[in-house]
Amino acid sequence: MLAVSWVDGILDLHLCDLPFLTSVDAAWCRDLDSVSVVDCPVLHRVDLRGKRVPLSRLALSLRGGGTVSGRRKEWYVWTMDGNTLVENRLGRGDSIRAPVR
Repeated sequence: MLAVSWVDGILDLHLCDLPFLTSVDAAWCRDLDSVSVVDCPVLHRVDLRGKRVPLSRLALSLRGGGTVSGRRKEWYVWTMDGNTLVENRLGRGDSIRAPVR
């Protein structure tokens, strides 16, 4: 588990290829602007709660499904091949979409 909740000053959180990561708690990190989580095969929970957290760029891939807390109306959530995928709809030209593998 990675827990960085309530930590100020974190602007970007990019996690990749972490085979044992099951949960990410980044709630209430008020400076967090960009989050990308891919290729973490056992990840099943991501917490991104916080009304004042910018999160202008977002791409999540949860293999086998999972839970994303703090979802916003501008986030696009879909499933493909059993994976839960989440991306910010705003600013699609600057997408950091998680690759589907």
